Amino acid sequence: MAKKRIFSFVLVLSIILSSIGIISDSVEAVEASQYKRFHSIDRGNIKAQGEGYLLGYIDRKVSEKNRMITTRIKQDENNKPAYCLNYSLDSPKFNGNEFKRTNEKLNAKEYTALMYGYGGPHDKTDKSLTLDERYYISQVAMYAITNETPEITKDNLSKHIGNLVDSNKSELILNNINKLIKEINENTLTLPEEGIMPVEIKGQVSPMKVKGHYLESEKIQIINSNPEILLTIDKKDLGSAYFVDISGNKVDDHYVLAGNEFKLRIDIEDIAKSGRVGFTVSGRAVSLNPYKYIQRHANDSGVNGKKIQKIAWLGETNNTFSDSIFIEYNGIKRDIELTKTDYNGKLLDGVEFELLDEEGNKIQGPIETNNGKLVFKDIPLGKYNIVETNAPKGYVLNNEKILVEVNEASKEPIKINIKNRPIIGGIEITKLDTISGEKLSNAKFQIKNENNEVIGEGVTDDKGIVRFDKLPYGKYTYREIEAPKGYIIDREEHHFEIKEDGKILKAEVKNKKAEKAIDLHRNTNKSTKETVPLSSNLEKNTAKEMERGHLPKTGTLDNSIFYLLGLIFIGVGVYFRRKYL
Repeated sequence: MAKKRIFSFVLVLSIILSSIGIISDSVEAVEASQYKRFHSIDRGNIKAQGEGYLLGYIDRKVSEKNRMITTRIKQDENNKPAYCLNYSLDSPKFNGNEFKRTNEKLNAKEYTALMYGYGGPHDKTDKSLTLDERYYISQVAMYAITNETPEITKDNLSKHIGNLVDSNKSELILNNINKLIKEINENTLTLPEEGIMPVEIKGQVSPMKVKGHYLESEKIQIINSNPEILLTIDKKDLGSAYFVDISGNKVDDHYVLAGNEFKLRIDIEDIAKSGRVGFTVSGRAVSLNPYKYIQRHANDSGVNGKKIQKIAWLGETNNTFSDSIFIEYNGIKRDIELTKTDYNGKLLDGVEFELLDEEGNKIQGPIETNNGKLVFKDIPLGKYNIVETNAPKGYVLNNEKILVEVNEASKEPIKINIKNRPIIGGIEITKLDTISGEKLSNAKFQIKNENNEVIGEGVTDDKGIVRFDKLPYGKYTYREIEAPKGYIIDREEHHFEIKEDGKILKAEVKNKKAEKAIDLHRNTNKSTKETVPLSSNLEKNTAKEMERGHLPKTGTLDNSIFYLLGLIFIGVGVYFRRKYL
């Protein structure tokens, strides 16, 4: 949307209230002409009935009577002449009163009276007269032509009758007053229109666009219709932006203020986050004041303690006008996409991450992976650290800070792959003789996972130890599948669980030796003896017990002695039977 504002010399205050782009200097300039101080001069040819002296040379007719028209000399704080508009009201005090400018303009004749009167740019008073006489002539002429003082007109002015003023002087002054009134009426000046100073900033205020390594606005142009007015640029809101011509060449303020088309540009490396840039064009002009002034404070009073007259004053005022333009831009941002897997490429869910800036302040997170992925969105340019705050079950927390830099060259999105190592542990099994505690070699063990899959087998060494390393987090079983020579196998299945990273569990399995075979001679018709290996019978018995749900206990006292005693009693029985039969 194009932006265009026209600022007036004399309505700067109201424009300021409606324009957010005006600069502070403009406010100060307006305040300087909004309020003024006027005072009366204790000087004249007539002693006042009240305080001090005043001027008086001619009379006016009031109900067939003549009364002298008197006035006081009035000036501003710079001793420039000022004139009152209300004859019946009080003059400002000698030490001055504060006045404020109204929105009421002088009419054309009042304006002409100031221009042609004493102190005006086109002073038509008789230069041979004294300054006080010229001021008096101008003030009475103002009374005669203004609508503010209906009691004094051109037709009721007359020469002074009395002895306060020499009649010849009175007649001379009256003639000069009538001459000035005639000049005002016959050559009334046109009240000047407000001084229009068009300051037009053409340009789109849509956000700046990314173009390679910089952001750039649309075309902008500053138009100054009055080349006599010097414009300046306030660049306090320009930040890191700068002016370039249409071809992209960097240009200075003079080029911009000359009315050439230009653009605003910001290098991407200078953009930390979103914002806006802009500038203010301002100028200062001198104009004549066409407004009336009234006392600033309602309870104030003049020389004689009464309400004070309105003041007409044609001093010069410095007016500041300005226009501003602001254009927003979006900081360069990128998404950071993180993929979390284990070392085998398996996507891991439930892993939490945070994004920190270089100072360690949290930017986003914690965010949890879903289908192995998460995204940190709309991250501005800068350097960041990705920190894992919660690892998935069965995996080791990754304490490494992953450095990520977001810059203008970064692709969208920035992809990061982070792997988690599973919790790894192990188990060390020691094979011992049940009775002696001797460490046994050549015992073979088998490891199964919770899916009953064999994942490893091993044989105890000469120290009776077999070790299974690099077992991932989970539940397992181990059992003996081959016993050392001369020992009974332990068929019990033992359960264990890997829960801590790097921890090696310790386990002991005890075996008992197999007993020697005993010859049992039965009274049969056979001539040969039957030999029954004890170990074989025990193995069969053990197998039967396992089928019944009874498992052998590793490292506990067995029942072999009871079996042996039973065999002895059987042998004794056979002996006595043969003897007595």
